[in-house]
Amino acid sequence: MPKPPKISVVSSSLDTNTRSSVIFRGSFKWSDLLVERLSIVMIRHRLSIIVLLLFLLSLLVVACDQNAPSSGSSQASTSTSNASATTTSSATPTTAITPTTALTLTPTYTPTSIAIAPPDSFTISLFGFSADGDVGQGKVDLHTVSKDNGVITLTNKSTTGSIVWSVSTPTESGGNWLGLTAANSDTLVSGGTLPPGQPLDYQIAIVILKNMQPGEYKGCIKFKPQNGQSCGDGNSVPVTLDVHPKVTGINPTNGPVSTSVTITGAGFTNATGVKFGSTDASFQFVNDTQITATSPTGSGTVDVTVTTANVTSNSGTADQFTYTSSAPTLTNISPNSGPAGTTVTITGTGFTGVTAVQFGSTTTTFQFVSDTQITTVSPAGSGTVDVTITTASGTSAPNAADQFTYI
Repeated sequence: MPKPPKISVVSSSLDTNTRSSVIFRGSFKWSDLLVERLSIVMIRHRLSIIVLLLFLLSLLVVACDQNAPSSGSSQASTSTSNASATTTSSATPTTAITPTTALTLTPTYTPTSIAIAPPDSFTISLFGFSADGDVGQGKVDLHTVSKDNGVITLTNKSTTGSIVWSVSTPTESGGNWLGLTAANSDTLVSGGTLPPGQPLDYQIAIVILKNMQPGEYKGCIKFKPQNGQSCGDGNSVPVTLDVHPKVTGINPTNGPVSTSVTITGAGFTNATGVKFGSTDASFQFVNDTQITATSPTGSGTVDVTVTTANVTSNSGTADQFTYTSSAPTLTNISPNSGPAGTTVTITGTGFTGVTAVQFGSTTTTFQFVSDTQITTVSPAGSGTVDVTITTASGTSAPNAADQFTYI
């Protein structure tokens, strides 16, 4: 039987050290490998971050290029086309990346400006206007009272810019009776914009209010821009309105001289005169709507008019009076006898407009006193004669009351 080998302690001790050394060297190699691999991972990670940052930076540069202002309209168009092309090119990612911090981009839009013409390019066609109407009439039809119909034409003489204009219509008294409307419209206007080379027509509007009494009223149509301060200067139109009393009827509508006539209408307060045609008549004021008058000498058909506050009623068919042929009438003479040269007072009716007085066939001098009285002087004569009076309506008929006896 063989003997077991001897084991040397020293040898074992050396072997143990040797193994420990081997194990230590193996452990050292593994730790170096781990460190080496960790370093590679960190380097790759850092490279990935750098690549990502560079990518984001490139996106920012592209965005800035797309929104940069152009140097001209053609460059702006080209930039827009390039920007559109860029969004579809392969260099731009198909998925939008939202940055963690929002970017504020300044828009490049420039608002369109409107050319404004100089103020002196604005002109008007009318520089004064007069109208009239009746008390309580309401709206006045200016087509019947003026040759220009109260139309104002606004013109912009500029060839490049528009004019912004406005209008005001102040009045001195009577309330808001003055205004401006568009043509063929009742709607008042206060202003607008007038393009170059396009004149516009506007209509003066006048309304006689219920509280307006007969008289003269003044107002002004003021446009801006204007070149003057007072009405009539620059772009302004002075307006004068005459409000007349109105005769709506008379009764009776016909009769001889000295007929008592009742006149009805409006605006008779403070009446200063009544006329039958062109002849003044005596009258009596009753109230604002009624006057009584006595027809003076006249013939044919005449208009009866009333004057107050320096304005006279307009004529119309409602105010017409027709004279009828009626000779004067004698009712008494005093004295009824005497020698030639006797002063005689004649009474009767219809003496207005007397043209002759006769004793028989002899004409004599006379003095008109009133429609019912005349004084005269008996001419040479003899016996008993009829005294007669002649007017435009005829000669008085002889009667017992008109006889004079010479002594």
